[in-house]
Parts: sequence; C-alpha cells; structure tokens
Amino acid sequence: MHYKSRLAALGLALGNAIAFAQAIPSTTIVEFYLEPLNKYYLSAIPNEWAGLDALANLGWKRTGITYSANSANQTLTTKPVCRFFHPGVASHFFTIDPTECAILAAQPDFVNEGIGWYAYAAVGGVCPVNSTPFYRTFNNGANANNGPANHRYFTDFTFYQTYAAKGYALEGLTMCLPLSDGEKRADASRLLYQATFGAKPGDIDAVVSKGSSAWIDEQLAKPASQYTPRDWMPLSRPETCVNSNALPVTATSFCQRDNYTLFQLQREFFQQAFSRDDQLRQRTAWALSQLFVVSGIEANMAYGMIDYQQMLRDNAFGNFRTLMSKVTLHSAMGRMLDMVNNLKPDPTRGIEPNENYARELLQLFTLGLYQLNNDGTLKRGANGLPLDTYTQEDVEELAHVMTGWTNPTVPGQQPRDLNRTANTKG
Repeated sequence: MHYKSRLAALGLALGNAIAFAQAIPSTTIVEFYLEPLNKYYLSAIPNEWAGLDALANLGWKRTGITYSANSANQTLTTKPVCRFFHPGVASHFFTIDPTECAILAAQPDFVNEGIGWYAYAAVGGVCPVNSTPFYRTFNNGANANNGPANHRYFTDFTFYQTYAAKGYALEGLTMCLPLSDGEKRADASRLLYQATFGAKPGDIDAVVSKGSSAWIDEQLAKPASQYTPRDWMPLSRPETCVNSNALPVTATSFCQRDNYTLFQLQREFFQQAFSRDDQLRQRTAWALSQLFVVSGIEANMAYGMIDYQQMLRDNAFGNFRTLMSKVTLHSAMGRMLDMVNNLKPDPTRGIEPNENYARELLQLFTLGLYQLNNDGTLKRGANGLPLDTYTQEDVEELAHVMTGWTNPTVPGQQPRDLNRTANTKG
C-alpha cells in the first residue's frame, strides 16, 4: 500500500475511533414478555414501558433483560432502526437494513411506526469496536406450543442458538448495539475471566481501550511460556535418587521430589499462570489438558508430564489434526491409555490389540457417543433413542490401526525386543 493510502486509512481509523468514543449510548431497550401468548417485545420508549407495566394483570412483564442503544444519530456511523407492527399477528419487527425497511414499508399488512432507536450496521458480518452483535430469531407460529408468530432478539450468541430447538428460525446478525462504559468494562471483565488466569488491575482498561479482537490478536502472537524440561529417569527410582536437606542445596538435592513427583511442573504452572503474559495460550492449554487427560498417577514421571503439558501449550493455537497427532503419539498418553507397545493381532499367540485408546479417541477426543444436530441436540432414530456415532466393530478396527508404536530407545541403552521387532502400524 502506498504511504498516502496508509495515511488515509489511518485517518479514517482515527476518525472512526473518535466517533465511537463519543457515541455513549443515550437510551435503553427494555424487553417485555406477554406470557399468555408467548410473545416478546422490545421498546426504547419510556412511556411505553409505563403503559406495559400497567398491564401486568393481562400478563405483560419485564424479562429483566435490557440493551443499550442511541436515541438519535449521535455519530456519523449510527443508522436508524426501523420499527414495524403487524396487526394480524400483533407482533413487532425491527431492522437496520434499508432494503428490509423499504420492503416492509410497501407492505399493506405492516404499520410503519418510525424509528425504534439508532444502532450500528455490521460490516462483512462483523460489528464495530465497542458494539455488540444483536441476533434475531423468528417463531412463525407453526408450532402450536410456541404461540403466534413472533421475533426475539439476543446479544448472547449461545442463548440465541438454543432457540432453534424451540422451533424458532435463526435469522442471524441483524444489527450491532452500542455498549455503555459499564457494559464495555463488564464485557472486558468477562473476556479476561474466561481467557486468563486472572486479570491485573490495568488489564480491563487495556481491553476496553484496544477492543477484544485486538487483545486476542496480541495474545495469539505471543510465544509460549516454557516449562523447565527434566531429564529422562528410569521407571524404577535408583536408590541414590533421594531427597536431602544437607547443605549446600544443589540441583540434585531433591532428586526424588523433582523427578518422581509432579512438584516442579505444578510449581511452574502456578508461577507462570500468575506472572507470564501469554495468558490466553496458557488458559487454552489448561482447557485442552482437561479434554486430553493424562493422569498424574498413571503417568507420574516428571520429564514425561512436563513434556506433555508443554506440547499442549505449543499446539494450543494450531489445527486439530496436528494436535490430535501429537496427543496420540506422546508417550504420556501412550502410557495412560495403553497404546504404547500395543501389538497387532496374532491368533497363534492369542494376541488382540488393546482397544483402550481407540475407544477413548472415538468417545472422548473426537466424535462422542451420539450423533448431534447442528444446534447440538441429539439425533434420534425412529424408536426415539439417540443414534450412535460408532459401533463396537469400529472400535476394533481402529484398535488395529493403533498398533506398532513404542517408546524410543534411550540413548546409550540397548533396544528392547519391541524396538527391534515393532509391528508396522495397522
């Protein structure tokens, strides 16, 4: 890009930043619910709030959910949100899309009630900084249990998705609502609560200032914190590997603790969680360790567990195929789920492959037990029971693939029989 174009883009960005900084929300959208008809309604007009509050005897009540909005075009980038009413189904509809506004305004069945509030339009499906997506669902009234046709709107994407199972059509992102200063801080606090091991005093201000996306991009670019690797040790602890408090204390004074327990790994985990700045990577690796579990009892060798946890950190932001390969071929997982030294079938010796890892790979690490619909609900057969994602035959066949792998020979050690005559995979 030419330097003048860069300056122009920078000027536009600064102009937008100033505009957004000035766009402090000036009104509130209140959600109401009419229980007898299962209808939701939004209003940014205080007089309407009072009117609906007075109709509590008819079933109108506030849901407790509110959203921020602008009552006027406070910036160059906010746009009017059209408000329409359909008397036939007694339902309101809101849109920021000028095309939708024009179409509905030309429909005799819809009453154009003017501007509901001002908000931002998404650009390429992305909301501007300091705004939040507003998703729309539609109940077309076809399901008798859902009542007459009606829309409901959400800023919570997960909550929005659950409405598919209730018979609502998910109509996607419809507009972007401005965030108040309190909402910005609450949103930043939520992000840091989920993506770090604890925010420091200035972290919330930093996220509010640069925006969530920029903060995440910075975190993705940070290198992984490193655990201190430990040397290989034999499974049977040598009699000379003990703990000693005798002075002077050296690197080998606590040989048993440092090599045959997870003390050093645990110590560094907490130290780095408190002090290092690659918080998102650390938190992601920790989450992965809860999915691809390796027991500290089953795989309690310090060198192995440290290497396994570092592998999760190094691959925390990579693709799933690579991560799954690394997990599968790590000695700690091989020991945990009995895949290491797993032999291919040999009927003459009565050998059948161990199915432990194959089963867990299907059940816990990838497919899960039952088939799911796109909204996460269970797929069911004609008998109403959940549909399995795999069969016992699938487990047995996959177990045949997971054979022939063994630990590498330690430098200076004689190869074991399995190293010399290891089966080829499958």
